[in-house]
Amino acid sequence: MPGVGRLDIGIGEGAAQVFDPHPAIQQYGQILAQRQAKHDQEVKMLGDELAKGYDPTVLRNDADRQQYLKKYGDIKTSAIQAENEKDPTKKALALAQVRQQLTDLGAWAEGSKKQGVFERQVAMEHFKNPYMLDDNSAQQLKSQMQKPWDDPGTIKDVTGFERGVDPAKIDAEYQKHKDMILKGSSVTYDNGVLSPVQNILGKKMATLTQNRIVPFQDAYEHTLNYATADANYQKYLHDKYPQIVTDDPKTTLALRVRQDMIARGDDKGFYDKPKTREVEGYKPQDPVRPSFDDIQYYNKYGTWPVKNDVAGQSNTPTYRQKLVGDILDGVLESGEQLQAKIAADPSYAGNLKIEKGTGRNVAGQIAFTIPPKRKWDNANSAWVETAPARTVWIDPKDKNAKIKLNEMINEVTGEKVDISALETPGGKKHVGVPVNQTYKATDGKSYSHKDLLKMGYTEQQIEEAKKLGTLK
Repeated sequence: MPGVGRLDIGIGEGAAQVFDPHPAIQQYGQILAQRQAKHDQEVKMLGDELAKGYDPTVLRNDADRQQYLKKYGDIKTSAIQAENEKDPTKKALALAQVRQQLTDLGAWAEGSKKQGVFERQVAMEHFKNPYMLDDNSAQQLKSQMQKPWDDPGTIKDVTGFERGVDPAKIDAEYQKHKDMILKGSSVTYDNGVLSPVQNILGKKMATLTQNRIVPFQDAYEHTLNYATADANYQKYLHDKYPQIVTDDPKTTLALRVRQDMIARGDDKGFYDKPKTREVEGYKPQDPVRPSFDDIQYYNKYGTWPVKNDVAGQSNTPTYRQKLVGDILDGVLESGEQLQAKIAADPSYAGNLKIEKGTGRNVAGQIAFTIPPKRKWDNANSAWVETAPARTVWIDPKDKNAKIKLNEMINEVTGEKVDISALETPGGKKHVGVPVNQTYKATDGKSYSHKDLLKMGYTEQQIEEAKKLGTLK
């Protein structure tokens, strides 16, 4: 009998029967097997990749390593989720995403390595050539090396560290450097060159042009020191003369400084601003030059010696003229004579000091520190101070410097040398003339005696002009 719930039909009725698979089912099975094999291969590939991890020691810093491990952990989680996904389509998409994440992680790691190489190069440049980088580069580099390499504030290009210089500012600083060297140099003005003589109101006048130069070698050594201390100037030289380079940085800088001085017209040294002024006196016609004695006389007393003395007047300067002129001109040991007089006078409690001012307001001036005055008190057998010590400042450039110094010398020595005696060769005193006296010159104009004195004419010159008929 047929059993309940069983169909006894077909071949081998009542026994188990194995059917051949349907071709379509067989095809599906093959596809499924292929897909499973592919999946297994992908899982193995991802597992191998994830198992490899990455050597964190090649990343640039701890911040990058921590960031990498976080990214790596996220990918691992995504891979596990993809492996457990039941939906084939979602699994395929998840696996594709994991592959992309692994690719991105590799690129991120490469970025970290490249940034580390770049930062090491910047650090080495800062060590070798700090003038190439901005003054804040070291702090910026230190700060960003503690952050992930892809932080928005991380500089990834050398232009972000490079020192920027303004050529106009460099030119201005270079000129300040020149002025400072010229101001502090002991080099004096030369004897100068005279223009052709002109006869003005019977007075022989010429223009004297004197030059002062710090020799090239001295100027070059000062400028090399300046360049060594100024990073902006070094960067400027690097940008301007990149073709000048040697294996030794110091030699390179020295050659660049020399070339820059030549380019600026300082190949002979540092020239000061020419000093010109109108001078009176005899000047032989070219090609004859003034004698050495004549030039020395002018440098001392500010006027050329008059040839053919008038009224037998001597051109030899008086002792006081020479003393005043030498002290103001800074002639060595010129003040010792005056100091010796004070030292020999018992009414002074100390010695006279003569010093040059160095402060901003007194630079170039001469300080005369006069010791206290005293007298002997017989009643008490002791010295009594009658006047305290004091300091007198005199500026050699002051037009009245000679008069001031002469009056001071009169005061401390007790001598009575007439001030006006310093104004003429030989110390002859001026002849008094009313200041309102008026003269008519050959140019048709009228001048008062006072006006002529203000114009720089001396009493002697006015008298000469009257004798020559150029003043009436």
